[in-house]
Amino acid sequence: MNLPYTMPVEEATECIRAFEPDVVYPFHYRGQDPSKLEQLLGDESSVEVRLLEWHPAAE
Repeated sequence: MNLPYTMPVEEATECIRAFEPDVVYPFHYRGQDPSKLEQLLGDESSVEVRLLEWHPAAE
Protein backbone atom coordinates (compact mmCIF):
# COMPACT_ATOMS: atom_id res chain seq x y z
CA MET A 1 0.00 0.00 0.00
CA ASN A 2 1.10 3.53 -0.66
CA LEU A 3 -0.38 5.46 2.25
CA PRO A 4 0.91 8.85 3.41
CA TYR A 5 2.97 8.63 6.55
CA THR A 6 3.23 11.54 8.96
CA MET A 7 6.41 11.64 11.06
CA PRO A 8 6.70 13.71 14.18
CA VAL A 9 8.72 16.87 13.55
CA GLU A 10 11.53 15.55 15.75
CA GLU A 11 11.84 12.35 13.68
CA ALA A 12 11.74 14.33 10.43
CA THR A 13 14.57 16.49 11.77
CA GLU A 14 16.67 13.38 12.48
CA CYS A 15 16.04 12.09 8.94
CA ILE A 16 16.95 15.44 7.40
CA ARG A 17 20.23 15.47 9.35
CA ALA A 18 20.97 11.88 8.25
CA PHE A 19 20.28 12.45 4.53
CA GLU A 20 21.64 16.04 4.37
CA PRO A 21 19.50 17.28 1.45
CA ASP A 22 19.97 20.78 0.08
CA VAL A 23 16.23 21.58 0.24
CA VAL A 24 13.26 20.13 2.16
CA TYR A 25 9.56 20.65 1.36
CA PRO A 26 7.45 19.58 4.37
CA PHE A 27 4.15 18.17 3.11
CA HIS A 28 2.58 15.47 5.30
CA TYR A 29 2.56 17.30 8.62
CA ARG A 30 -1.09 16.72 9.60
CA GLY A 31 -1.76 19.46 12.14
CA GLN A 32 1.86 19.89 13.23
CA ASP A 33 3.73 23.17 12.85
CA PRO A 34 6.12 22.71 9.89
CA SER A 35 8.08 25.84 10.85
CA LYS A 36 9.30 23.88 13.89
CA LEU A 37 11.64 22.04 11.47
CA GLU A 38 13.62 25.24 10.95
CA GLN A 39 13.86 25.75 14.70
CA LEU A 40 15.01 22.19 15.38
CA LEU A 41 17.56 22.18 12.56
CA GLY A 42 19.01 25.42 13.88
CA ASP A 43 21.11 28.10 12.25
CA GLU A 44 24.10 25.79 11.75
CA SER A 45 22.16 23.66 9.25
CA SER A 46 22.73 24.30 5.55
CA VAL A 47 19.37 22.67 4.66
CA GLU A 48 16.84 25.09 3.20
CA VAL A 49 13.30 24.44 4.49
CA ARG A 50 10.72 25.66 1.96
CA LEU A 51 7.33 26.10 3.56
CA LEU A 52 4.46 26.24 1.06
CA GLU A 53 0.68 26.42 1.50
CA TRP A 54 -0.07 22.82 0.47
CA HIS A 55 -3.31 22.54 2.41
CA PRO A 56 -6.09 25.13 2.13
CA ALA A 57 -7.15 26.78 5.36
CA ALA A 58 -10.32 25.40 6.91
CA GLU A 59 -13.30 27.68 6.56
